[in-house]
Amino acid sequence: GALSTPTAATLATGQAAAAFTPYLDGQGITVEGYNYLLGAGLLPGVEVFGRLATNTVSANCYTTDCGLRDLSASVKVRVPDWSSWVMAVRPAWMPDLALGATDLGGAATNFRSYYGVATWDDVSWSASLGLASALKDRQQQARLDGVFGSLVAQPLPWLQGLVEYDGQAAQAGIR
Repeated sequence: GALSTPTAATLATGQAAAAFTPYLDGQGITVEGYNYLLGAGLLPGVEVFGRLATNTVSANCYTTDCGLRDLSASVKVRVPDWSSWVMAVRPAWMPDLALGATDLGGAATNFRSYYGVATWDDVSWSASLGLASALKDRQQQARLDGVFGSLVAQPLPWLQGLVEYDGQAAQAGIR
């Protein structure tokens, strides 16, 4: 994905990815905390991620109030390229498509969202536009809710600039 919004790209089969952010990506909560993510491409066009979102890593939640702690899984499935069934050549304007869900399973579902996303890729940029629906009883916490989008520019092979809107707020970053 971009910063906190998904794109239609998925990890290749057998490929792994790890990420860390020093804040919780939610609304209506104390955002001070940590997000640890680990993902893998299981099959062509299918990726899964595990996530630990927590306000603290040093407290025992069974004996003291440690704030929010959410261990969950996410899945994204890329929609197969159907254009080859209809057309001889895929038009350049046709985006890649994916469907996904965040924060599946676990006792807490603080960030659950279901989404669909379209991504247009070029050599030096990509743009994504999607629609997400947060779990209704937790909607105040899941930022990925409503229309979202991102734009990623890659001026150099090792540098990307990103801007996104996650349905609640705009963000920018580099990687």
